[in-house]
Amino acid sequence: MLDSECHTLIGALNISLLMEDSSHTASDGSRRIDEILTAIADTHRRYVLYHLRDVEQASVTDTAKQVIAWKEENPPSAVTDDAVERWELRLSHNHLPALEEMSLIEYDDRSEQLVFSDPPKLVDLCLEHCADRDLPD
Repeated sequence: MLDSECHTLIGALNISLLMEDSSHTASDGSRRIDEILTAIADTHRRYVLYHLRDVEQASVTDTAKQVIAWKEENPPSAVTDDAVERWELRLSHNHLPALEEMSLIEYDDRSEQLVFSDPPKLVDLCLEHCADRDLPD
């Protein structure tokens, strides 16, 4: 996407976010957009969101396996248990908290499942735009 297209999209989304909650100021909307874009700037975090968008909820283990599969362009069945363990830690200590903080995902302690939250339109648009570049064919 060209820079001018990005600025137009972000401007429209800023207005959209402000309309969702009229108690916010323009700077609140801009700050929220910046925070969301920062949270989803990482490819691995987008992999988590793609996976949860597809399945709606999943364990950290299944999510780690799918992230590795996409990262390595292999089927999930080719992912080793050692790799899954390493990525479970990486996700749990880094990526998942960032996504939870932005309310893009939730972790249900009772079921031990990650759940895809109802994301702002900005996230849907970014994921749609990035999926063709991020995900293997």
